[in-house]
Amino acid sequence: MVARLASPATTPRTDTHRVVTGYGVANLKGLSPTQRVAAFIRLVSPTFATR
Repeated sequence: MVARLASPATTPRTDTHRVVTGYGVANLKGLSPTQRVAAFIRLVSPTFATR
C-alpha cells in the first residue's frame, strides 16, 4: 500500500530558506522580495546573468 495525499501539498514561497544550484547556494531567510530576486539572479548561469 502506498500513502497518498487527498489534495495538493503546497508551501508558500516565503517559507523557502535555501536554494541550491550548480552555481552556488542562496540563503533567502529573512530577505525582502527585492533581495530574494537579487539572490536568485546570482545563482543563474553566468552566461545568462551577463545579458
